[in-house]
Amino acid sequence: MNCWITVDHLKNLIEQKLGRFCSGQRSFKRENNLSHDRVAKLELVSCWYWDLDAKWNKNADDLLAWIEQNHKLPNAKSNNLIEKKLGNFYAVQTKNKNKNKLSPDRTIKLKCLWEKEDPWMINYNLLLELIFKNGKIPSTRSTNYIEKKIATFCSTQRRNKKKGLLSDDKIKKLEGIEGWFWMGVSNTQLKAKAEKMR
Repeated sequence: MNCWITVDHLKNLIEQKLGRFCSGQRSFKRENNLSHDRVAKLELVSCWYWDLDAKWNKNADDLLAWIEQNHKLPNAKSNNLIEKKLGNFYAVQTKNKNKNKLSPDRTIKLKCLWEKEDPWMINYNLLLELIFKNGKIPSTRSTNYIEKKIATFCSTQRRNKKKGLLSDDKIKKLEGIEGWFWMGVSNTQLKAKAEKMR
């Protein structure tokens, strides 16, 4: 009989023991059976939490803020530790949602991540944001990734209209943008060039 314990098995045993210890400390605190000294020591641990809901909410808030800042979902295989952590959190929540294991309040909090918004409208709204921020339609020569991406989106819309592949609704939306142009340069750009030449 082989009596060797593998390192992985030992690691799992240690993790299980530590997990039971942590759960015990939380239970003792809930029952007011944990000294102030021990509470203070546990709170010095950087990833310690007393309430699982509070930890989940912090992770959810961090995930939503990261997506807002980076305009993409975090990758669980990223070399960046923060992105990796948030990517794993997102993957677990999505898995739980798909298996109906995510509570209704948590599903509502992360609802925006799973709503399948029309990609065209996402790009259109980004275009409006960039125009509001910069006062002009973005250029494909921009060094900013988002600006370049949306400038390419604009070029694609012009090409699609020329080929008759753009709906009337989308044409109206784009023509409602101040400075929008289908060919060449916009009237706003022409006026600006004329004023510079004076």
